Amino acid sequence: MEYLKKKNMLCLSKEELKSIYKNAKIAELHAEIGKRGYTPEELRADRAKLQEIVDAIHADSANDKEEIELFIAIFFQLELYPEDSRVCVIMKDGADPRKIPTTFNELKRSIKENDITDFGIFSDDGLREFQLKQYKGDLTTNDLFAFIESKVRHYGNNLGDTNLLVILQRGGEDIQLIDFEQVCHRLNRIGIASRGEILISYNEENKFDVTIRVFPELGTLRKPHTGLTL
Repeated sequence: MEYLKKKNMLCLSKEELKSIYKNAKIAELHAEIGKRGYTPEELRADRAKLQEIVDAIHADSANDKEEIELFIAIFFQLELYPEDSRVCVIMKDGADPRKIPTTFNELKRSIKENDITDFGIFSDDGLREFQLKQYKGDLTTNDLFAFIESKVRHYGNNLGDTNLLVILQRGGEDIQLIDFEQVCHRLNRIGIASRGEILISYNEENKFDVTIRVFPELGTLRKPHTGLTL
């Protein structure tokens, strides 16, 4: 673990954060996996099945925002960065950075709520901060653009250096209905003052993990899907 004093952020390695989360959820994970009869190999190879397990675990705590955000940060977004990258969370004012959380509840209690940054990823080339939104709407150009526009306008069209990361919860061939170039073009016409990027992330047929930048310019990062380890 590492403390970034200037940002008041606690940064944990992938293994540290996974360990904290897994210790808190291991019994529920095993119960849900057993209930569905999935093998570890199936879960590592199929993101949709893993998401099904995650949704089931969080069914009774759907409003537990930090829990969902951290899980996605660990298992999805962090996979796109170098192996030694860390997930960072903003600590509450007055929290003691020397008191390292050892359980998931301790970690959640130490996280500052209602900040423009939900989490960060710290790599050798610096810190990237993210505001995370999950999109469960229709996969059309108009609907996705309207969703992103509403989130940006909520922050007065300016998220500063924070990147807006939109996770598409639905995939498959419907993704092809979205014209990402058109989304990019339209976003550049609404007067966004943010210095950060707007990113769309989704899984492509369990073959690739895809991140598409739609602001300020269009770009695509497609990484072979290697499976997720619980």
